[in-house]
Amino acid sequence: MAEDPLRSPLPTTPGSNATAIRNIKCQGGFTIVEVLISILILSLVTAAFVMIFTSSFKNTFSFGRKNTAMASASENMEMLYALRPVTANTIAAKLSASGGNQVTDPGDLYRETEQNFNFHVETVDPLAGEGKGYKVTIVVFYEAEQRHVTLTSIIRGVV
Repeated sequence: MAEDPLRSPLPTTPGSNATAIRNIKCQGGFTIVEVLISILILSLVTAAFVMIFTSSFKNTFSFGRKNTAMASASENMEMLYALRPVTANTIAAKLSASGGNQVTDPGDLYRETEQNFNFHVETVDPLAGEGKGYKVTIVVFYEAEQRHVTLTSIIRGVV
């Protein structure tokens, strides 16, 4: 019967087969199952981070497009504050020249058109008889016409 080299009473000298076998058996290591489980956990954590970063980038770009749409609406509204004389016709002409689509029914403001934005002008009495004004609503679409920003303001008319 052959002797087991690990139980050999022979002295082990550096470089002998018994020393090499004993070193291999005594070294601790990870099993293949442990390695696979750690790779799985690492993959799940990495996938979670990728999803978070992807969502963050989408939100950042969406907010950028929303800010661009709001800036467009604000720019057009600011242009009306400097307009003289202010009448419903001059407001409509100025906004139409800027690429707007005038709608007569406020319910149509949120319908998609070929123009850059929709607007509605309504005559109001903001100063209780001291003059008239115009309620102007501008709707700018973004995100492939799926989202919009709305800006409404009163523009003081001629006294």
